[in-house]
Amino acid sequence: MADRVTPSEKAPLLENRNGGNRDTSNSSMNSMWKDSSLRQKALLLFIFWGHFAIFLCVSTPNPFMTKAIVAKGGLEIEASIMLQITMLAMAISSAVFGKYQVHINSKVMLLAGLLCFSACQAAFGLLHFVENLNTVVAVGITIRILQGIGQGAYLVAALTIICQDFTAHIGKVFGMAESLLSIGYISGPMLGGVLYNISETMLLPFIISSGIVVPMIPVGYCLLHGHREIDEGDQVNVMRSIWKPGPVFIIGAVAIGNGQFGLINVLGCEYMLNRGFTMVEVGSALLTAAGSYGVMAVITGCFVGLNTKIRRAFFAIGFIGLCIFQLVFSPTQTMTGIFIGMVLCGVLSAFEMICGFSELMNLAVEGNTPMMSDFALHSALSGVWNLAVGIGGFSFPLVGSQLSNVMSYRLVTMTVTAFGVLSLAFFTVLMLIIARRVRNSGPSRPALVS
Repeated sequence: MADRVTPSEKAPLLENRNGGNRDTSNSSMNSMWKDSSLRQKALLLFIFWGHFAIFLCVSTPNPFMTKAIVAKGGLEIEASIMLQITMLAMAISSAVFGKYQVHINSKVMLLAGLLCFSACQAAFGLLHFVENLNTVVAVGITIRILQGIGQGAYLVAALTIICQDFTAHIGKVFGMAESLLSIGYISGPMLGGVLYNISETMLLPFIISSGIVVPMIPVGYCLLHGHREIDEGDQVNVMRSIWKPGPVFIIGAVAIGNGQFGLINVLGCEYMLNRGFTMVEVGSALLTAAGSYGVMAVITGCFVGLNTKIRRAFFAIGFIGLCIFQLVFSPTQTMTGIFIGMVLCGVLSAFEMICGFSELMNLAVEGNTPMMSDFALHSALSGVWNLAVGIGGFSFPLVGSQLSNVMSYRLVTMTVTAFGVLSLAFFTVLMLIIARRVRNSGPSRPALVS
């Protein structure tokens, strides 16, 4: 069982943890760095390092995976599955970890996730020495699934720690973490491409990139030594705080938004290459999208807690703007138009993701009661958030790539976006109907306790 902290023990443990998950948006203008203890500052840098390193490793094989698998006699679809299966494994495992983290603790889950992730990253590189294609494909997919599980464990634990230790500055910390994630993701292909060209094997890129994660394990063990979770109550109806119309809408919108961002990066680049754009131009377009997302994530994190109306307005701008963007953007435009579109895509994605997470937290805790465990709620929120991000990032590019064989680019984006929006509307209306029936029948039924 995880070590827990009762309300009376909480104050001496960490003076900066302020009352669990209550809304503290009024204090968001205070200096995050000034308000943090020395241990919290070190923990903050550790989480930033982790987000950068994890997503650098995830994107490292992007430039050469297809070439390496085809060189062994494999198919492009097999290489594509190896690249994308990690995202699906991360999404599914995150939901499981979010539910059961309360029975372990965030320290164990975070360190175990880092160990599993880094070991799988290095192990995949060793497939360079395997010549049998069937073995490479089977073992490779298995390794990438395990790596996705390790990634999910780390992300859920890290996000829970952010919610627990930086309650007054969740928007700022989350925005900065997303920025470092973006920098890592755009740095990975550059590192992987250079190392692959030097060695002409996939062994060196995987070994070197895993070495960026490995030192985090002893550092994290020392930094989180004695770390205990804040637990102000029992695990009572935690999922009821999430499965309400408001949170469900945000979760679905985030899945669609992240899927749209991934669809543009994958399908847009494919269309650009097919229309004669160079790899440098395509890479510059990707760099522009990720860079604008990283910069705007930090900026959005600084003002997201100022006012609820502002937060909701920018979330709506991000979600609606991305949907409209999908309908009008085409990679057949001039390079200047593509760059402008990529900047707009990154900015709108940052609005939706950063404001969405902050609003999801606030909507979920509206149903929180003194009997509910803060740790359980934060764990569940972290798991559901990563589930939405992973499902969107996996399904939209995959479905879009298949539809692109029979449809034009714009028709693909319209079809995928329309399906996502209609599905979101259906489930939101369904949740509204269920919520109304539960509310109307509530007085005559005993309370349900999970």
